[in-house]
Formats: sequence, C-alpha cells, structure tokens
Amino acid sequence: MRIRNLFFSILVLGAMVWSQVASAAVLTYTGLPHGMTTTISINGTNHTTYVGEIAFSFTGGTPYGMPNTFFGYCVELEEYLLATSTGEVRSTNNLTRNGNSPNSGPSAAWLYNTYAPTVTDNIRGAALQIAIWKSLYDTADYSLSTGFFRVISADAAVLSTANTFLSALRTTGGTSEATWFYVPGDGISGQDVIGPRSSAIPEPGIVSMLAGASMSGLLLCKRRIRQRR
Repeated sequence: MRIRNLFFSILVLGAMVWSQVASAAVLTYTGLPHGMTTTISINGTNHTTYVGEIAFSFTGGTPYGMPNTFFGYCVELEEYLLATSTGEVRSTNNLTRNGNSPNSGPSAAWLYNTYAPTVTDNIRGAALQIAIWKSLYDTADYSLSTGFFRVISADAAVLSTANTFLSALRTTGGTSEATWFYVPGDGISGQDVIGPRSSAIPEPGIVSMLAGASMSGLLLCKRRIRQRR
C-alpha cells in the first residue's frame, strides 16, 4: 500500500507541475523600452518596423512562477503585436520556426538568458531582437544578409552587436531554456513572445527524476503483485 501511495503521489506531483506550465495567460503590452526602427526582410518582403525589447505585464492574474512584469522579445515574425493577447505559458524547448530543428528554441533562449540582462540601450535591444529572430528562422546560416530573415537597413552598431551575439552562439553552441508565450491563431490573436524562465518549468534533472521514480514505482508495484500470486 505504501508503494502504491508513493507512486500515486509522484504522478500527482508531475501532473501539477506540467499543468502549471501549460496555464493560460493574458499578456498586456506596456511599452518599448530599448530598440529602434529597422528595415528587415521576411521571406523576401521588406518591412520597416520597431525592433527591440518589449515591456509586458499580466492582466487578470500572473501565471505561477512568473514575475508580474517583464521585458520580452518577439519570436513570431509573421504576426502583429497587440495591446492584449491570450496565450499559453510554454517552454522554449518546444519552440520552432520556419521548419527548423527543435534546437532553434533553446538557441533563442540562450541568447535571451545571456544578453537580455545586459540590454541598457537601444542598440543592444535591437541587436538582441535581430539575433533571436536569426537563430529561430535561419539556424543553418547566421548571416544577416541572407536567408528567410534578413536585415536590409540598420544602424551599424546594431549590426555589429547582433553579429557579436550570433558569433558567441555559434562558438559556444549555446542552449538554454526560457518561457515561450504561445498565442494560437493568426495576427488577429497576437504574436508569440520569449520571456524569463518560469520557476514552474522543472529543470531537466527534475523531469528525469520524476520519470525515473515513476518507472521505479511502477516496477516495484508489478514486482509486489507477482510475489503475491
């Protein structure tokens, strides 16, 4: 009976953790702290738009494990930033764009976690957004002048800084995890955003421990049943 109770507790704990991660959130745009207007190309079409850091807050309750306000970056070039949008709190481990490998999400998360705390001016804000887009949409080529996502016209310092960020990503092969605010639907619903890692997202080691403990508990239960027969 004790083993069965332990096994049940492990399953409940795992369900509680992942239910928090998949919770819905109402994201409200509150400003553009650091960034600048830049001309970019998306799949061959040019757009002149703001590129950089975006300030957000939550409306109607803050998701478990998240700060009430944060600075995020767009991870969905094809959609519009809305004043308010409703989405799900997900892990960037599952974030992909433009048919790329699953590693594109962890790469974008590494850029965010490494450089977002260093953004104190418009140049670094715009550069980080450019680097994040490039890491998601063109994983095989980090050149800002080629690919699905390209920079057509930007401040020279922004280009230099973005290239520095991407060079560090390429050299280190950096991977990390952050929060992906997934907003389903088209531009009417809003764009997806990357933000700080939620404490509700378990560390990989914890996930492995829960999985291993669950399997061990299941095996022990089966063994006990066999002994009783």
